[in-house]
Amino acid sequence: SHNRRDAMQAIIVCPDTKTIEEVEIAKGFEALQKAVGGWIEGIYPEIAGKATTVYVDEEGRFKANVRWKLCEWELLGKAVILGPPSAAGNDTKVCVTPEEVKAAITW
Repeated sequence: SHNRRDAMQAIIVCPDTKTIEEVEIAKGFEALQKAVGGWIEGIYPEIAGKATTVYVDEEGRFKANVRWKLCEWELLGKAVILGPPSAAGNDTKVCVTPEEVKAAITW
């Protein structure tokens, strides 16, 4: 059976289709890399006054990715949004809503 402790809530932003979707994602590197389509790089913007972790494709600029802005960050390609790192440095579930993310995006 699917163990919920191995998954967490995340928001995936897909600029190609301009979609912002709340999903359940498996914990760990592989799932994140699969979600963004490449090697992951973390950035830490504040969205709606809350700390977040946003994973993007580190090599996004070398691919034909759609450019978009999240807060003041210029990004390329898909992004996975999670909560801030825990005290132990682990990923935590997303703490912002798709609406809050949408308000922070410029397509």
